[in-house]
Amino acid sequence: NALIGFIVVLVVLLIAFAVGYYFFTTSNPVKTELSQIQKIAKDYKEKNGSFGFVTPGAKNLNCFSGNTFLREPQMQEVLTSPDVENISCIFKASTSTGAVEAWSVTIVKGEKAFCEDSTEDRRETPGLTTKETCLAE
Repeated sequence: NALIGFIVVLVVLLIAFAVGYYFFTTSNPVKTELSQIQKIAKDYKEKNGSFGFVTPGAKNLNCFSGNTFLREPQMQEVLTSPDVENISCIFKASTSTGAVEAWSVTIVKGEKAFCEDSTEDRRETPGLTTKETCLAE
């Protein structure tokens, strides 16, 4: 009886996990693109020591300010994906050196917006990026 109870609990947990996984993967249509952005940013930082550089003290640091990981050739594939309808980004940079210290990228698909940031936070957000972290959305 204990073995049957254990098997029933195990089957229920597996079903719950499968349903949760399905919901998570279908609820974010740009998960692949956000994962690719995170990988490109990490690789860029490992290779160059930072996420890139912008003009020190510049205001309105958007996606294509300065020379950052978003200008990498691999990013063109991500940015031109059919799932990317709109994109916005914000950088937080050192005021003295212009080194990008933090970033967030939001991709809009349909009626939803999804954010990824340099802390590896990924979440649905109410709209386009306004801060360098997804938590601030």
